[in-house]
Amino acid sequence: MDRRHSRMRPLIVALVLLLVTTGCWDLKEVEELRFTVGEGLDRAEEETPGDEWAAEGGGYKKRNLILFTQQLALPEFIAAAGKQNGGQQQKPYQNIVLTGDSTFQMASEPSLGHQGGTFGQHLKVLVIGEALARTVNLQQLLNEYFRSPTVRRSVLVFIARGRAKDTLETQEPGEIPSFRLVDIADNEKETTRLLPPMNLGKVNSKLAAESSFLLQSIASKAGIVKFIGAAVIKGKTKKLIGFLSEEELEGLNWLTGQGGGGAIKAVYEEQRQPAVYMIDKLNSHIHPRVEGNRISFDVGIEFEGRLIEDWAIPGNAFESKHLKKVEKAFHDEVRKRVDRSLNKIQHEYQADVAGFGNQLRIRYPEVWEKVKKDWDKEFSRARIKYTVTIQIRDFGTQGSKLKE
Repeated sequence: MDRRHSRMRPLIVALVLLLVTTGCWDLKEVEELRFTVGEGLDRAEEETPGDEWAAEGGGYKKRNLILFTQQLALPEFIAAAGKQNGGQQQKPYQNIVLTGDSTFQMASEPSLGHQGGTFGQHLKVLVIGEALARTVNLQQLLNEYFRSPTVRRSVLVFIARGRAKDTLETQEPGEIPSFRLVDIADNEKETTRLLPPMNLGKVNSKLAAESSFLLQSIASKAGIVKFIGAAVIKGKTKKLIGFLSEEELEGLNWLTGQGGGGAIKAVYEEQRQPAVYMIDKLNSHIHPRVEGNRISFDVGIEFEGRLIEDWAIPGNAFESKHLKKVEKAFHDEVRKRVDRSLNKIQHEYQADVAGFGNQLRIRYPEVWEKVKKDWDKEFSRARIKYTVTIQIRDFGTQGSKLKE
């Protein structure tokens, strides 16, 4: 069973339990149940039409400020596990799109037009569109999600580069977009170009503390969704202020020691041939220092791994001269990426999304109490020095492990 179907397993189990339950006078047919698995929030465009049912006395008083997408998993498809309908595979999900100014009211609206209503306890992902995240306080926007007793704190939160609505569509037959997003987020341990998953509980804590932080950003193109870099959320404003590219996110993860696995590709200066270093271990240690009113940080970044690909081997790959040249190439590449990432968060965005403030709080709690209210500005002025250590432990299938 592949990973997509493994994501459907909890829903299938729930459906089976509902089918075998007896003695309930108000038991609903399984085909009538609809499970909300994903939701998207976008800024509604000015030309977005109002309530089409207003002339018939329907709808409620609202302003069309938010475009709300609710993704429902269709139980008849899930129970049949991909049955064919007229020679074509049935779409396993349905997206309902509404506009309004209250997420609670919009989430409740489908119950007026769909038999059986919807169940929000199975919500997996929440995607916020770029335009909305830049203009609306996220704590206010997500207030209903934080308060709701039926929404789990484990719901993953993403920022879309473009519209959230587009990321909840797919051209892949038999696939539910919300489940796919959860599956991709699970790859965090395999690459340093992804963030550790951020759920509603963690987002709530960051927003309440007015701490700047990162959310995984995603983009959709021609029905294909990809995780690309990260969204920077400013602690004071609680709004999106910009993005980090994939390489900038990778540099930041190296700086903070986040993620496990991944690789570093470097190019030899004289031969312009690529070499690839597979990361086995990545550690980072941030040490704050306080001298008078001056705050600084020393960071040690340590890599252990293997030379997995080398297009410029001049003979014996085990020679010390060659190893030093390769290690220097990787060392220079890491410094280039980290410099770019650090400059972006410290000087351009002035947002500590790397956890420097937390280390200062642990080591110098009295100093932290004085600067925490305006920490991002203090962070932008702090001196940060770092060292990079790269060790090649073996050569994959080409050589044996190096002796200590």
